[in-house]
Amino acid sequence: MSSRHDHDRDDEDKPGNPLHTVLLILAVMALGGLWVDIQNTRTGGSIDLRNRVTGARVAAAGEDPYFYKWTPGMSDRFYDPLDSPDSPVSTPTVTPALLTLFTPFNALPYRVTQWLWLVVEYGCLLGGFWLWARTRGHGRETVVAGAILTCLFCLTPHWRLHVDRGQSYVILAALFFLTQRLAASARPAAGGFAASLLMGFRPTNAILLGVPAARRSKREAAGMAAGLALAFAAPLAVLGSGVWASYFKAMDIRAHRYLEHVRDIPAKRVIEQVEGVPIECMVKTAFIPFADSSVYKMISFQLSPAWLLPGWAVLAGAAGLWMARRGLARGGGGGGAGFWWAVSAWLVIGDFLLPAYRYDYNNVLLLPLFLTGLSALEGRARTVWMALSSALLAAHFAGWTAVWLGWKAYIPVPGMLALGLACGVAVWTAFFQRSVERGVVSAA
Repeated sequence: MSSRHDHDRDDEDKPGNPLHTVLLILAVMALGGLWVDIQNTRTGGSIDLRNRVTGARVAAAGEDPYFYKWTPGMSDRFYDPLDSPDSPVSTPTVTPALLTLFTPFNALPYRVTQWLWLVVEYGCLLGGFWLWARTRGHGRETVVAGAILTCLFCLTPHWRLHVDRGQSYVILAALFFLTQRLAASARPAAGGFAASLLMGFRPTNAILLGVPAARRSKREAAGMAAGLALAFAAPLAVLGSGVWASYFKAMDIRAHRYLEHVRDIPAKRVIEQVEGVPIECMVKTAFIPFADSSVYKMISFQLSPAWLLPGWAVLAGAAGLWMARRGLARGGGGGGAGFWWAVSAWLVIGDFLLPAYRYDYNNVLLLPLFLTGLSALEGRARTVWMALSSALLAAHFAGWTAVWLGWKAYIPVPGMLALGLACGVAVWTAFFQRSVERGVVSAA
């Protein structure tokens, strides 16, 4: 039986491979999507980026970024037009570690920050793909398949929404690819450090704490410990000594308000311009279909996060240890792709379980799931996975048509399908993945 690399090399020799034509067409369409993103950035206010920038500025001024309330007479540099006066908390929802990343933008005009953030988003998207594509063992056809999925990804409403709102999930996707690549190389400590940043940037990523144990890597654990110390200490130094306590208090309030169906009344527009930008432009968003796809919303808030999230964490840990016992966590001396495929699936599942609104831009976290699946599988299984991933992205894209036809009930359906796909991967990798040799990832 030939290896995956030989199989891909044989495919390269076939003239007129239709995948290359498909990739070319989708790449041109993705460039058209970039043009749409540029126009949306030019005419809109990147409303989620705004609250992160104002939060970082407020913290630099010595105020609490999670409970700060702007009042007339204060500088418009601290003004977020979407912050509701009826809410006891401010609009930032990112962790202090992620909020710290926005401090370099404090002194810049907001319009400049918007354009820079557009570059950051696309840079992370392309950088994450590059990190994945540079992994040894990927033949040209595997990379072409990954490029097709990435281009399809750029055509979906969830990517349009992510860029239009100035969101940060693509940073997490890029960090996941970096973590996987470093862990699969001779630099496990650096891989552990990168994983610690993922944990600092999003609470549900804390299941990555079990990765060094599953892979039996002391150096990875040491790198993770150092990274966690930095992720915790840096916000204390930059944003204030009480910022972590304030964050957890604010998120607890938000969770209770979400589960109790409390809706904030939009703030009144009390000023005409914000940093030279007309208020109508600052609050403008592109018309992009989205819906709350949190598991709590899907099941009418009948489950409690008090047992749902811990249960998920226990199941993820048990699956990781079971894979470790079968030798699947350390494939090739650097970490099997099947293991990282499982990790990406468990992270996606956890994202649905947070007691908070889950909008379509969260689906950017699916990109590691799609691409690591191509790494972990071969032959017919990889073809099936390519078809499933493409079909799910097409289902997301169909949201435009559903809205146009008035089928608004369809909008959360792709999110439900994504959760089902991630659960399927979690079960498959835990119980049905057989060979230690398959899905081996080693850095180039």
